[in-house]
Amino acid sequence: MTSSTSLLRLQMLSQLSLPENVFLAAFLSECHQYLNSVSNSYCLIDNKARLTDIYDELNHHALTEAVSSHLRRSAQLDSTSLLTEDYILTSQAKWLKSEYQKAYHHTFVRVGYHQSLILPVQKAGKPHGLLVFNRCRTENAFSTKDIKRANVIREALEEGLVCNQYQTKTTMGWRSGLIIVDNRGELTQCCPEGLNILTLALQKRAGSLQRSSFSDVRNLPGVLEMIDRLLDSTTPMTNAEVNVSSLWGDFQINGFPVFDQGGHRAPQVYLNITWQVPFSLMLFHNIQYMCFTPRQQFIALLYASGESTKSIANKLELSLYTVKEHIQHIFEKLSIHSRSELIEHIICRDCKTCIDELDQSQLNRAERPSVNLSRS
Repeated sequence: MTSSTSLLRLQMLSQLSLPENVFLAAFLSECHQYLNSVSNSYCLIDNKARLTDIYDELNHHALTEAVSSHLRRSAQLDSTSLLTEDYILTSQAKWLKSEYQKAYHHTFVRVGYHQSLILPVQKAGKPHGLLVFNRCRTENAFSTKDIKRANVIREALEEGLVCNQYQTKTTMGWRSGLIIVDNRGELTQCCPEGLNILTLALQKRAGSLQRSSFSDVRNLPGVLEMIDRLLDSTTPMTNAEVNVSSLWGDFQINGFPVFDQGGHRAPQVYLNITWQVPFSLMLFHNIQYMCFTPRQQFIALLYASGESTKSIANKLELSLYTVKEHIQHIFEKLSIHSRSELIEHIICRDCKTCIDELDQSQLNRAERPSVNLSRS
């Protein structure tokens, strides 16, 4: 994926009117596609010095543990002075002499990060928090190019924070995975999708960060009680349900007892964990496989998400005529006539077919004879 395409996807995500907590999590997970020279580790700290989200492919659990532990036993830091800076590098003298250095050493440095780039973030012109990019000791120091790219990310994030202050309840689609746990809530077996969804369900909004483990379900409210009920041989219960929420949205957990060959309850429980994917986020992830130009992809995503043509024109700073023309071209490309058909194509269409068609169109273009455009 090229940097321009990655930047486009960040901009698209910023316009989807997702709930802020879901938007932040999805936005941080997309950052590494654009800033791919930096460790895939990003987090947002609010203006009261509390961690509000972490995205870290390698050290997610360790970083969450370190930050939450430090927050519990330390006095709250005043981040006002940092919020007035353009950016801060933790290798700078002013940072090394600040009160934040000790906290940084016990959190980010403790899990292996050597340098961080910190950018103040605003929401509607008011200080909102700090966006932090982390780099390991084995990587090069942040360059001027890295800082410029990080500033582009900050601009897209700030735009998204304003666009996403109105939450949407529209959801569509479920992702499911199977987990088997023992009577203590520890995982004994699970499918990859089940572990992925469990990780999302365990990511709480910080300020209430707990010492959590991603290898058990004990930090999911009500799940241990449900396991106890299912393992109680004195009750005829054969299934139970618990609903939990995290910064990624709503999750449903259905539990079923495990029976041995003799028909007796084993000290284990099946958990089917499902995540109801926000509708526009589902469209965002699927539309990248459609055979659209970058501009068509952006307009198709907003239109399928329920935006009016006038709203799309305002958001993208285009004329109403241009937006309608793009939508017409999209309809012609897919041989459809309505918004509902566009949604159906994005959600249900075989993505491999789209890719095959795109490859074939490129092949056909390559096979065309060259044309001499010079004047005779």
